Amino acid sequence: MITALLVLAPLFDTNEVAGALIAVGFQGGHGTVAGLQSTFESIDFAKGMDLGLGIATIGLISAIILGTIMSNRTDGGDQELEISHDEKVEVKDRPFGLHFAILGTVVIVAWLILSGLQVAEKSLFADSSVKILEYMPLFPIAMMVGLVVQIVLNKSGMGNLISHYQINLLSNLSLDLLIIAALGALNLSVLAKYWQSILILGAVGVAYSAAIYFFFGGWFFPKDWKVRGIGELGQSMGTTAVGLLMLKQATSNPSEHIRPFSYKQPLYEPVVGGGIVTALALPAIANFGPWAFTIIMAVILACVVGGFAFYKRRKHKSE
Repeated sequence: MITALLVLAPLFDTNEVAGALIAVGFQGGHGTVAGLQSTFESIDFAKGMDLGLGIATIGLISAIILGTIMSNRTDGGDQELEISHDEKVEVKDRPFGLHFAILGTVVIVAWLILSGLQVAEKSLFADSSVKILEYMPLFPIAMMVGLVVQIVLNKSGMGNLISHYQINLLSNLSLDLLIIAALGALNLSVLAKYWQSILILGAVGVAYSAAIYFFFGGWFFPKDWKVRGIGELGQSMGTTAVGLLMLKQATSNPSEHIRPFSYKQPLYEPVVGGGIVTALALPAIANFGPWAFTIIMAVILACVVGGFAFYKRRKHKSE
């Protein structure tokens, strides 16, 4: 946001909202950018999707290159990937139509919830110029509904009806179609006009992520910080899948590090990993202004870092 406010807006006439595209494009990836198309249009920043796809591409390529280089410099030893039994056995004996119906039901329920929230917002805050839920995309709500459905099925003993393989097949196919459609609608004239802004934002995102890894990795992860940090570096620049790939490349025993990395995802992904907070960033900037949004984010960052420092100090004293 600081880059957008101090460099992109005055020098290249780029909308300040573009400052949010690093988080949207890097952590959310191409799918999140494409899913926010209607949000970009509703806040009068339709070219944001084209810029976001360009930035997402920079993040993905940089994550793979930088992550691979750093993986070879860790102390992980020989690369011997451990594959779990669930990964070795592709379960295909579940009804394909059942999985399609479950995913469709999740999307419909999420759409009903979002529509209800939008109607409630219009009714309760009809006189307010601030609109948040009006710009909310569907996918963060669908992620939360899907999580609830998964918990209910597991608790009721019906979790064995679901094939992880087929769910992945459907979700990956849907994501591929979404990305292909978005890239097919890419406006090359926008990329040609704002190529400086795209490169600057991409460079700032890579530099910021790399700086966090090198200067704070050991602070966040006292044990095996180079390996554990690789996963976070890959995720912060090129989605969760790249983070997992980097972890598998960086160590001979990936399951030891993949397990804690995976445990955080149900809480992390629906919120900031291309989830609710990521989606709300765009309407928040449009409603409250870029400077106010930047100050709020700076305060939140300071609180998180300060809270973690306090926790580490208390833990050190107790030991």
